[in-house]
Parts: sequence; structure tokens; C-alpha cells
Amino acid sequence: MNWSDYFFYSGGNLVWKNRPRDHFPTSRGHKIFNTNFAGKSCGCSYKPAKSSVSYLRCVVLGKYYLAHRIVWEMFNGKIDQGMEIDHIDGNGENNLILNLRIVSSTENHKNRPTYKNNSSGTSGVSFDKRDKAWIARASINGKRVVVYRGPSVEEASSAQKKAQSNSGYHRNHGRLST
Repeated sequence: MNWSDYFFYSGGNLVWKNRPRDHFPTSRGHKIFNTNFAGKSCGCSYKPAKSSVSYLRCVVLGKYYLAHRIVWEMFNGKIDQGMEIDHIDGNGENNLILNLRIVSSTENHKNRPTYKNNSSGTSGVSFDKRDKAWIARASINGKRVVVYRGPSVEEASSAQKKAQSNSGYHRNHGRLST
């Protein structure tokens, strides 16, 4: 779909264009749409199930589309199958093109906030009550591995950060969730 037929991009927002009559089955629909929407921002906040992040989505020709994917395609063309658009700052409603990057699912998971129930303060570090030890885990070459097990949360955090640094995690990974 040629998104430029429907929107123009302004400061991270998609703005509805005045659309021609042939985009609508009736003259009335054409007039109503352009009166109510042309020149206004597109997108309603949408929070997928099991997600801590909200995104903006738009309805075009009766189908929902995520605004960040539209913005990416307007600037860079079609998104290859299996690829995702990552919001670098973690704010799913910040669709500035400089805040978006195309990544695999694996890479996208290397730019996640710390979960709200995290007690260590470091993503990937948890306390094992049974063994009474702090454990640091990281995904390295596609496998989840233990990089530290011991009595010190500080050493676990240090080992986790080092493993992340050596394994291509984004610098924002583990930021505080909002």
C-alpha cells in the first residue's frame, strides 16, 4: 500500500490527507471523512495483551495498522517478513523516524525494560530462594545461559551487564519500565 496516498508525516505523527472522491464508495462518505479527519493526527492508543507498552494504530480501509510500521514503510519501504520495528527509547507512541529501527525478534528482545516485579534492579538478575543465591542470565548466541550464581547481587549485576555488552544488547536494555 502506498501510505503517502493517505498520510503525510509531521514530527513523528501521521496526519490524514484530504482524500479524493474515488477512495470512497459514496460522495457522502467522501465529504464526511475529509470534514472530520483531513489535517488531523491519525492513531488511537492500543495496548496489546501481555504488553507493557502502548502503540498507536490507525484504521485504513477497514483494517488496523500500527502507526510505527506505516511510518517506517513511508521512509524505508516494505518491511521484510519476520522483521520488527523497535522503538529505541521504549516509548511505543514515539514514532519519530530517528527513534525507529528495523530488527529481528531476537534483537528486539535485547531492548526491553526491566520487568516491574524485578527485585534486583537489573534485568536478567533474580534471587533463587531454594539455593539462596543470586543468578544472572543472558541470551548468548540464541541460548539462555547462567553467567553468575553466588551470594552477591552486585557481582550478579556486573556479570549480567558484561554479558549483555558482549552479546549485542541495546544500551537501553534493562531501563526502568514506565
